[in-house]
Amino acid sequence: MTEKHINSQSSINHASNIQILLFRGVFIFLAVLTASPITAQESGQQALSNIELEYTYSDGGAVVLKIGEGILGYRWIAGPSAGYGVSDRRYQSRKIAAGVYLVNWHDSENSDYVNLVIDLNEMVVHGSALAAYDSETPFAFFDIAKIARVNKVQE
Repeated sequence: MTEKHINSQSSINHASNIQILLFRGVFIFLAVLTASPITAQESGQQALSNIELEYTYSDGGAVVLKIGEGILGYRWIAGPSAGYGVSDRRYQSRKIAAGVYLVNWHDSENSDYVNLVIDLNEMVVHGSALAAYDSETPFAFFDIAKIARVNKVQE
């Protein structure tokens, strides 16, 4: 092979490598450009907004949970905590399957951290909480509740 032929082949390989790198760069740029953060709809926030659930745990404790736009409130209507409620807790939520949502909130005022899996298909709520964690008697809560009703509400 002549030196001219070797240089020509080397130039072709170099050009090919540049094209591949350029293609990869454009692909990554487009992927980043078209990728969008999780929207409220995908996270479940919007899908859960403006609903009210009433559910009863296996021990008889019953709750009315009202989920608004980024704020939720709840009221215990039966059981040992009957009468207690709050109306101004910020929450996070995520749709984890069709009709199934993970919701959590931190109630720093009462030292509670609550997680709910709300399954509207099976009409159940799976509840888990670390309650009164900053007190002399903290406790863990882990139970399942049957949803009695789900209503759309006006804000």
